[in-house]
Parts: sequence; C-alpha cells; structure tokens
Amino acid sequence: MAAVLGAVFFVVPAVTSRPARAVGGAVIAVTPTRIPLQMAPGEEWSGFVELINQGDESVELIPRVAMLKSGTEGGWSLVEDERCAWISPGKDELNLAPFAHLACPLAVNVPSDVVPAAYQFTVYFELARKEDEGVNMTGGVGVLVDLEVHAPPGPEGGKGRGTPVSLIVVTTAGAIILAAGAAFTAARIKGRKRAVSGKKAGDEGS
Repeated sequence: MAAVLGAVFFVVPAVTSRPARAVGGAVIAVTPTRIPLQMAPGEEWSGFVELINQGDESVELIPRVAMLKSGTEGGWSLVEDERCAWISPGKDELNLAPFAHLACPLAVNVPSDVVPAAYQFTVYFELARKEDEGVNMTGGVGVLVDLEVHAPPGPEGGKGRGTPVSLIVVTTAGAIILAAGAAFTAARIKGRKRAVSGKKAGDEGS
C-alpha cells in the first residue's frame, strides 16, 4: 500500500551542482544530486552520496527513500511503497558536525521479477526529530535516482544474445561479395566452354 508523504520541494535534478538548503539550523549540500542508472532485473549497484554541512551547527539527518509521482496539476509527490525497498541507504542516521563532509553508502538491488520500465526515486535526508517534538514536516536535501530497468539479455529479452548487428552487416556484405564472385566465376567457366565448343565445331567443319 502506497503512502503519499507530501509535495516535493527539495529535489534538484542537476548533475554536478551542490544545491544547499537550510535544514534545521544548518545549511546542507548534497552531491551528486542525480544518479542515472541502467540496470537489468536481478542486478545490483552500490555507491555513495556525499553530504556537506556548510553551517556552524551540528545536525542529525535521517535518510528516507520515496518514489516520485507526477500529480494531476503538474506537481510531484513523494510516495512510499514496496518498491522503495530496492534502494538501501547504508546508514539509519547521520550526524554532521559543522563544516563536515560525510559519505552515505547507497545500494540499489533490482528484483529479478521486475517489469522493465523507468522508475524515479528520491533519497532524501530529513531532520531527525527529538522525542519532545511532533512529526517533522520540514524539508531536506535529496538525491534523484533515475532508474531504467531494461530487459535482461537472452532469447526472451529485448537485448538478445544473437548475432551482433555489426557482424550481421559484415556477414551480409561478405555473402554478397561471395555471390558476385561465384557468378563471375560461373560466367567465365561458361564462356570457356562455349569457346571450346566453337573451336571443336570449327575443326570438324574443316
């Protein structure tokens, strides 16, 4: 069952920039801000996301995973469902000291029975709430994970293990050349036979 968490207002789909956002009393930046992945069902990927505390206060962040869903009015929403389990942040909580850099491990595991399609996730980092506080609805910084699941290689997949296109082209060209050569050779042999037959006829006539 999917749970809609709220509107997306912190995911920045840039590739190399480090957008900073005030989270609590700190200013946090994240890099990369977008991770494009092309994977087949059953494949795994692992990497890191770097968080940078650009402020002079410590901050505790909790990594979360949600899917991005487009809304009816052109906006985006965060939705949690069973597919969010494909992405696993390597830490349950992050403590960022002032001006500190911290690498958060990230793993993506695509189940073997997944339907090939495009999936958009966000790994976002929200402020850890204290026991005497209510539910935290403040924003945070996030990483966009653009996951494209393609068909597995093989006879049933979209990228079969048949003969490569380049080899097919070369083989076809070779067949054409061989056919042309065979036709040329056959014509020469036929011409020689005609010449021999004509010579024999001339000898008999004389």
